[in-house]
Amino acid sequence: GNEKSNYAVYIGKNRAPGIVYGNYKDNLLSIKFVPIWIDIQRGDEVITSGKDNIFFKGLKVGKVVGIKKMADMQEAIIEPYAKALREEYFYVYKTKFHKLL
Repeated sequence: GNEKSNYAVYIGKNRAPGIVYGNYKDNLLSIKFVPIWIDIQRGDEVITSGKDNIFFKGLKVGKVVGIKKMADMQEAIIEPYAKALREEYFYVYKTKFHKLL
């Protein structure tokens, strides 16, 4: 949810690409630069795309709760699954690293 933390995602079954921007309002996130010609719906699930090498592909981010249509793009408002600003949540992603010889 940090306003300086942006990453690439896919929205729904059509895998509409977009960029998440944090701190929209009321603990919601904004996904900008979604192509206008790809259909997105309220309730669509949002996952990371892995295209930016920040997060790997397939992490569940949240669900679409609103859509703003503009002339050349659309913006999705999502409710994130993780409530990162609450102290009760703590996430650790573990991966194995192999030593190269």
